[in-house]
Amino acid sequence: MGMLLIIVQLAIAIALILFAAELFTNAVEWLGKRFSLSQGMVGSVLAAVGTALPETLVAVVALIMAAGGMGETGRDIGIGAILGAPFMLSTLAFFIIGATYYITRATGRRQASFTVDPEVIKNDLTYFFWAFLVVVVLGLLRQYVFVTEKMHLVDTVVAAVLIVLYLVYARRAAFTGRKLTDWELSPLYLQCKAAIPLRRFCILQLLLALGIMIAGSRWFVLEVANFASLINTPPLLLALLLVPVATELPEKFNSLIWVRRGRDTLAVGNVSGAMIFQVTFPVSVGLIFTTWAFAVDSFAFLAVALTLVSSLLVITDLNVAQKLRPRTLLIGGVLYFVYLAAVIVNVYFPFLRH
Repeated sequence: MGMLLIIVQLAIAIALILFAAELFTNAVEWLGKRFSLSQGMVGSVLAAVGTALPETLVAVVALIMAAGGMGETGRDIGIGAILGAPFMLSTLAFFIIGATYYITRATGRRQASFTVDPEVIKNDLTYFFWAFLVVVVLGLLRQYVFVTEKMHLVDTVVAAVLIVLYLVYARRAAFTGRKLTDWELSPLYLQCKAAIPLRRFCILQLLLALGIMIAGSRWFVLEVANFASLINTPPLLLALLLVPVATELPEKFNSLIWVRRGRDTLAVGNVSGAMIFQVTFPVSVGLIFTTWAFAVDSFAFLAVALTLVSSLLVITDLNVAQKLRPRTLLIGGVLYFVYLAAVIVNVYFPFLRH
């Protein structure tokens, strides 16, 4: 397949994802208003889970294929996608939110300062940090200490605990942040002439957006894979770097839309909520279907270490400043490029490691 055709298909897939993100954001806002939901429930649960589905499906399918005969390749792709997703969210997605704020302020598209509900975001990231730390430690223990089949029982128990943890988190998020009943919203696309759209049309638009989003993301992943093959990129790089970038696009675009509209809690909560979802349900599948282990000198461990650092920086900012400063989010971009530089050196310039 020619490079020009791949690039054209990548552009079409991105356009589909952008279109779906706008549809999804519009529908979620109206659902929040019609059902009098809180910002925590809308941004951290509904929007986060919905837009996390594409990358979750990629990881789950890869792990199931690994268990069904694909072997180590499927396992590496699955674990790489699972660990790469929160890494991309905590670095590149946070950076995009911070950068979007400064760009919109500089261009005059928004005048308001960056304001998030500290309770919502702190709740999200605290749950994420401890859950992610547990699964990282479990992976290291499985790699170096408890190399035995009996550990599968421990993996299954931890998987069940993670799912329960997410349900507890979702219930708490439902009662954090102010209600969305007083917001002025753009008309619902499927009922553009209605001042107050019917709930069933809101749900229909939400499902339509999800379908387009999943299809666009899957198409994008396939074309990224073709592009990687064309330029002879290692599969591990695709699993840990390119696949998460592709499948995390919905979170980034939805958050960008919300930052431009001054709805910063929804923007950050969409990303932080997706991080919690990624570290519970997809990781649970990984624990059940594969041997959950990775070495300290692997790309996987570097990704999880930088993820924990980025999350801790945001949590610290919330605790110390009692607010989230957009410049703190920009640090995520630095951590992302640290990882990217390490990957490039190890893959393309191995002689520099000596």
